[in-house]
Amino acid sequence: MESDAPAMVKEKEDLSNITCLISSLELASEPVKEETLKELAKVSSKGDHRVIDAIARHMEHPDISVRRVAVSTLSVVSEKGDRHAFAAVLAILTHEDERVRRTAVRGVAELAVKGDQASITAVSSRLEDTDDDVREASLAALSIIAEKGDRDVLATLARSVDDPSWSARRETMWALSKVADKGDQLVMDAVSSCLRDSDWRVRLAAVRGLAEVAFKGDKHVIATASSCLEDEDKDVRTAAVRALGLVTVQGDQSVIATVGGLIEDEAREVRLQYGPWASSHNGATRRPSMSWASASRTP
Repeated sequence: MESDAPAMVKEKEDLSNITCLISSLELASEPVKEETLKELAKVSSKGDHRVIDAIARHMEHPDISVRRVAVSTLSVVSEKGDRHAFAAVLAILTHEDERVRRTAVRGVAELAVKGDQASITAVSSRLEDTDDDVREASLAALSIIAEKGDRDVLATLARSVDDPSWSARRETMWALSKVADKGDQLVMDAVSSCLRDSDWRVRLAAVRGLAEVAFKGDKHVIATASSCLEDEDKDVRTAAVRALGLVTVQGDQSVIATVGGLIEDEAREVRLQYGPWASSHNGATRRPSMSWASASRTP
């Protein structure tokens, strides 16, 4: 019969190593803290409250790199839905430093079980935060935590279409399209309201979001997307062509004629969309590129 002694010795060594790492974490410089946090994640067992507490304390650290590593390592050493870890993150969700609040929101998204109401409530409370980035992070977190089609979350997200920050309004478009079921009228109305936004990046996200949610052949959405072909921004016009590619039924001659006007568009990127689009919608096997990323600029 084999002895359990080697395993017991290794366990004691691991515990000693973890204790040393936690101690050194408090005294280390910023770069060393990051490496120490990563090392803790490697040697710790999931659910070790000593490790969770040590890591959680560093989510309040003034250095953004340390905070980011702390959030990512906390999710490694904690099981999804770990209430102890959740309590640690929740404690800093109202921190006076907006950077810490933003980190906490991301921490909730990392730890939450899909559809967890406590997590949804906690993150939703930050949609009224005074900091633009905290509100944006909260919108992104809700899109991760919420179950598909969650009506309460969708109603909460829809209220952010009027957020004063363009980046938060853009994130609202992405979050709504991610959580919504196909054909959700509340979401399509909310997204459509941003097609005339003052910022082209919000309009771009709105066009894409509308195409993601709408059913193919939706006449109202087709008309709405068609109107975006006249947008002053070339990337929005390009996105509108691609959106129409997703929602138009093959062979719809009225839409084909409308898109045909793009062959005289002032922007080469927009003109190039017409050939593949018309080929696809006249019955050919070739499909237009639907890569949204290729039409976007760096904000």
